[in-house]
Amino acid sequence: MRRRFEVLFLIVVVVMLSACVNLNKQMKEDMTVMQAKMDNVEKSIKKMDAQNNELRDIVAGEQKRGEYLQMQLTEMVNKLQADINTIEAQIGTQSIRRTTTTTRAAATTTSGEKFISDKMASPPTVRDVQLALRNAGFYDGEVDGKPGPKSQAGVKEFQRNNGLTADGVVGEKTWLKLKQYA
Repeated sequence: MRRRFEVLFLIVVVVMLSACVNLNKQMKEDMTVMQAKMDNVEKSIKKMDAQNNELRDIVAGEQKRGEYLQMQLTEMVNKLQADINTIEAQIGTQSIRRTTTTTRAAATTTSGEKFISDKMASPPTVRDVQLALRNAGFYDGEVDGKPGPKSQAGVKEFQRNNGLTADGVVGEKTWLKLKQYA
């Protein structure tokens, strides 16, 4: 019986050793697979790091390009604004010359009476006055820039209706009320 027990014990030990060997073999295979997966993960991480660095470089380049374009755009806007200011100044100068010439030439009626005061800082043209009078309902003549009896009568009537001195001369107070119709 002892012998049987020893044989049985030996069989159990052999089976256990065989199982351990198989388990060890399986563990080595699993470890190999795990190591291969880890290697793949490391390669992926390195690849992602390289792509991340490449994207950082691209973003930095685009940021510099954007700053450069912003600077160019600002310069262009400033130049355009300066050009606009120059053109506006030229137009303003030409307009002032025309207005002054027209106003001085047309500041008196054909009978020699004043029509637009020469004491105004920015006198309107006769056309402006005629148009405003027409829009306000005090003039039905032609808007021709020539002050005549109808224009002067319209100014007087407008002045009377607005509590002003009815002298038929467009001065600061008259124009202040009348220009809202221009």
